[in-house]
Amino acid sequence: MVHYFYHFDYSPDALERLRQTTKHTNIMVSDASEKSRATAKFLMTGNSIVPADPPTPSSELAAQENHIIEHAKVFAMAVKYQVDGLRRLAVSKFKDAVEEDEAWIHDNFAQVVSTIFTSTPEDVKDLRDVAEELLYTHFDDLKHKDGIEDVLCSFPRLTYTLLKRKSEKQSPAATPSKNMRRHRW
Repeated sequence: MVHYFYHFDYSPDALERLRQTTKHTNIMVSDASEKSRATAKFLMTGNSIVPADPPTPSSELAAQENHIIEHAKVFAMAVKYQVDGLRRLAVSKFKDAVEEDEAWIHDNFAQVVSTIFTSTPEDVKDLRDVAEELLYTHFDDLKHKDGIEDVLCSFPRLTYTLLKRKSEKQSPAATPSKNMRRHRW
């Protein structure tokens, strides 16, 4: 977030530098007992944008997957600390990543949706609407992916919204007119 205040932007490079700093900090507590080390690791990473053990992307696809979830985490942090400029920037970068990288294809899309719905209040719709639209638009492709069923079961309001949209899309069934004769069987 400090990088944003200086540059009014954040980039994967800045996030990578932050990860490297955290790795270095983890080395300093290596003399502690196993329990203390685990506690220190949790305290240093906690709810921040740095995962406890950052993944080492082996391909471009893995790197894209990480950027998508990082945008969601930066958004959550911006909401929490009420930094509107960073919030708008994270939404913009998330939308760009969705359009350019087809985020819904990635294996961690369910994790991204879960992060969006657990890390922000219900009334913060910016990323929720984007995730909902992706789920609605690409549901036929997503319904077989790992974690999607769990996400839909975990967030009933999301499931209801998707179901409601689906029912509204379908044309209403023809209702019999009042003038039609009733058949007696």
